[in-house]
Amino acid sequence: MDFDTFIQSTANLQNIKLPSLKSHQKMAPSERIAELLETDFSTITYREAAVLILFYPKNDQTHLVLIERNEYKGIHSKQISLPGGKKESFDKDLQATALRETFEEVGVDKVKVLSSLSSVYVPPSNFMVFPFMGTISTEITFKPDVREVRNVIEVPLSTLLNPNIIKHQEMSTSYAKMVNVPYYEIDDYVVWGATAMILSELIDLVNLALNNRNL
Repeated sequence: MDFDTFIQSTANLQNIKLPSLKSHQKMAPSERIAELLETDFSTITYREAAVLILFYPKNDQTHLVLIERNEYKGIHSKQISLPGGKKESFDKDLQATALRETFEEVGVDKVKVLSSLSSVYVPPSNFMVFPFMGTISTEITFKPDVREVRNVIEVPLSTLLNPNIIKHQEMSTSYAKMVNVPYYEIDDYVVWGATAMILSELIDLVNLALNNRNL
């Protein structure tokens, strides 16, 4: 999708109701879906984090960026994720967290924030993750923090919108052994968990925006 078409379509985002749980369920294991439906999050004292879905033009086509995290002692080691991280006490708000973490991890600033998406709870780390959508109107030279980021993954939006990238495999997670997990296969990377759930809502939202340009 060319970048101008994307920008025109996203002008209507504020008029579209977020699909939220309906989208998240598509990319969540069945064991996780039950938890999502039954949990009263108002009773949980969770930590807050924010991520940025960053869109930009590359060869005139709309792209977004994912990162492969470095290996470390932690449950998210080597996972594919969106740029972002935990909210710090000095962050003005969660949007500021997403922008700061994006700059720290991939060296990108001066982002125009379009809107926010539905939050996703991550039980293993007790984080509630708040996603934001943003754009930069020019091509980007990423400057990844080598301490945190192993690879920067530039994904054409057209790839993400292709339903054929949805796969399933058996894997052990932090909450169950050998369960059937849906994931996105992107350039041989496995994108699953909270990141896949966030991207699922993004895909539904973009498709709604494209089909309702005159809202």
